Amino acid sequence: AAIVAAGALPLLVGLLRCGSYEGKASAALALGGLMTNSNVHKVAILAEGGILPLVELLRNGLNHCKEYAAGALHNLMAGNEANKTAVVAAGGPPPPAGGLHAVAPP
Repeated sequence: AAIVAAGALPLLVGLLRCGSYEGKASAALALGGLMTNSNVHKVAILAEGGILPLVELLRNGLNHCKEYAAGALHNLMAGNEANKTAVVAAGGPPPPAGGLHAVAPP
């Protein structure tokens, strides 16, 4: 996606770490959308350190923040074993036993 080519991933991950709850929610929603059916973006978000801030938002965010973080983590783990392991290692939920499929953002 053009947004990734423009260098937005580090900015979105930074917003997850230091933004307001609305900023974090927007970043989680954007990242979740970028990861839909894109293993390249999933690997890039792992490399940027995006997993821990998503897990923290899932644990401590407002309800809509948690929803967007859950969707992003779901897409991050779908079809990517390294990310599944990294999410669980960061204290996130394990993937469901039936497997994961990417979820399009609302």
